[in-house]
Amino acid sequence: MHLQSVLQGSSKCGYTQQSSRHGFFSTKATTTNPLSVSNARASAAVQLKLVVNRAPPLLAFRIIWGLNALTFAFHINQATRSNTMAATAIAIRTFTNAAALSRGGTNLWSTYSRSLATLVPSHIRGVAAVRTLPTFGSRAATTIAEGSKLPDAELSYFDKEGNVNIVKVSDLMRAKKVVLFAVPGAFTPTCSTQHLPGFVAKADKLRKAGADLLACVSVNDAFVMRAWGENQNVGESVLLLSDGLGKFTHAMGASVDLSDKPVGLGVRSRRYAMLVDDGVVKTLHMEEGGAFTSSGADDILKALLKRKTSAATAPECANQNTT
Repeated sequence: MHLQSVLQGSSKCGYTQQSSRHGFFSTKATTTNPLSVSNARASAAVQLKLVVNRAPPLLAFRIIWGLNALTFAFHINQATRSNTMAATAIAIRTFTNAAALSRGGTNLWSTYSRSLATLVPSHIRGVAAVRTLPTFGSRAATTIAEGSKLPDAELSYFDKEGNVNIVKVSDLMRAKKVVLFAVPGAFTPTCSTQHLPGFVAKADKLRKAGADLLACVSVNDAFVMRAWGENQNVGESVLLLSDGLGKFTHAMGASVDLSDKPVGLGVRSRRYAMLVDDGVVKTLHMEEGGAFTSSGADDILKALLKRKTSAATAPECANQNTT
């Protein structure tokens, strides 16, 4: 009941399916038979490996640079068409890999294979199978700081009736003291065993200390956030918000690329916790990546109590100064 009353006045609407043409990461689709593509890729890779390793060093070096020049032109063309930086980034990376050949050993293949794994299948299929970087029409945002106003964006959540609601950050924060924390991902170990459970357990104390609303945001879709909430028995203690496309996280300057992780997380949010008063960040505990050192419920509770004490003593100090 508390959560519903706090959210009254926030804009709501039913679930509307949006285009998934790009999603968070997009690739060019192909209808080529996967088996034939795989065979062609393996055959081309073997042949190119033999050519490169058997050729004299200077000739091999020229072959590699020639391939990279063609690749660069191809991906620049793709970048112009798709209006993304991904193709350009892939092309530049191939030049970086090729530049290392001048310092490499006799086995030139070992250096070039990193870019070959991505580039050869693209040319065999005649499409740019390039994973695009998330683009939001601007450069990477500066990380938000204390005293800054939260960027506005639309987030989604499930209400207790099972309806998807979309709410603007500005509406959610208006005239409220909000504890907002972010996790790299629902169902991930630290988030599920420490971060979220800590806020659920301390929800009553945080409200008594002055918080009107507790909210958790993650770069997950609303369905995953609902399932996570049910799994964690969150109930009405914490509002679980979906930043499915990562736009709010990007605008906060809190994006972190976890693509190197074997579980396929991709671009997510850094872990953080903050106190927000009427949309303005008053206290911010921003972690490095997914670290969990200063953004727990206890840390925010201490900050809340400190602010509450300071607010209570401020009038006394003012009275003493006037006497």
